[in-house]
Amino acid sequence: QLEKQLATLSSELSATRARSVHLEQALNQRAHLQSVMMASDARMMHLKPLAPAPGARAMVAMSPARRSAVIQAAGLPPTPRGKAYEMWWITERRGPVPAGVFHAETGREVIARIDPPPAGERLLMAAVTLEPAAGVPKPTGPTYLKAPVPAR
Repeated sequence: QLEKQLATLSSELSATRARSVHLEQALNQRAHLQSVMMASDARMMHLKPLAPAPGARAMVAMSPARRSAVIQAAGLPPTPRGKAYEMWWITERRGPVPAGVFHAETGREVIARIDPPPAGERLLMAAVTLEPAAGVPKPTGPTYLKAPVPAR
């Protein structure tokens, strides 16, 4: 009976450790989001949902001086196996430039670091598509969120 209790406690400890790691990562992501949002040169933009996810919403915070950007999203469908959501900067010269990949879970908000917009490029738009898990150099999947880049 003691061995059974020990096995149960060991399993519970492993699950608690995994939750602790997840919470620490979430806390670090929130802290980074807050630091970017509080930067003196912070710019924000709100991405609007498109047909594949009508209840989705997202906000992107970026700081050119810190060369940092973060996306916060909610309401996206859970990421299918073998796929990832990919953030894009749509530029005037180069077209779509990948900014990073992230995953969504049911009922959970996503906060993910992304690459800042390319320096020296005029930004036209930002978008989120569903792509293969490793990401792709140019969008191939459906667009879930999109917004024009606000004028400075």
